Amino acid sequence: MSRRTGGGLPSFVGAAVLGLAGGWVLARSRHTANRHGLFSSSAWRRFAALGWIERHGDATVIPVLRDYLAWERHTPLLARGRKVLAVLETGAA
Repeated sequence: MSRRTGGGLPSFVGAAVLGLAGGWVLARSRHTANRHGLFSSSAWRRFAALGWIERHGDATVIPVLRDYLAWERHTPLLARGRKVLAVLETGAA
C-alpha cells in the first residue's frame, strides 16, 4: 500500500481562492450591467434594473432613480420606478 502525501490542503485552498475571486468578478459585472440597464433603450432591461435596485439598492441610488423618473416615458415603468423610489426613501428614513 502506498501512502498519499499531504498535497490536498494546498490544492483545496487554491481552488477556494480562485472560486472566490471568480465569484467576485462575476458579481461586479452583474452589478455594473444592472446599474447601466436603468437607462437602456430596452424596456425589459430597465424593468430588470428596477427590480435589482429594489432588492439591492440603498440611499445612494435615490438621486439616480429621480433622474430616471424624469427621463422615463413608459407609463408602467414609471409607476414601478415610483414604487421603488418610495421603498428606498422609506428604508433610508
